[in-house]
Amino acid sequence: ATTPVSLKATAGLRLLPGDKADNILKAVEALLREQPFKLAPGGVAIMDGKDEGAFAWLTLNYLLGKLEGPVADTVAAIDMGGGSIQEAFALDDEAAKAAPK
Repeated sequence: ATTPVSLKATAGLRLLPGDKADNILKAVEALLREQPFKLAPGGVAIMDGKDEGAFAWLTLNYLLGKLEGPVADTVAAIDMGGGSIQEAFALDDEAAKAAPK
């Protein structure tokens, strides 16, 4: 009961017509509430595209063992799905400071 759980759908769910996406999210939330986990409000939702890209980059670089070294050793992640495309890559501090807000 103290283990937090969250389930985030990707952009493809937004493509469903009418209120189908909302109905799916509500059904999943109801199912998770029956489980012995801690589900916070908003724990079942459609993920923002920025988060999709960030999680794809983090997962890829974690699996490749590249999170411990310099930023230059990380790899870019491109996630092409049914409803969106995300590209994510790390910048060194100098390049990040020069990037537009």
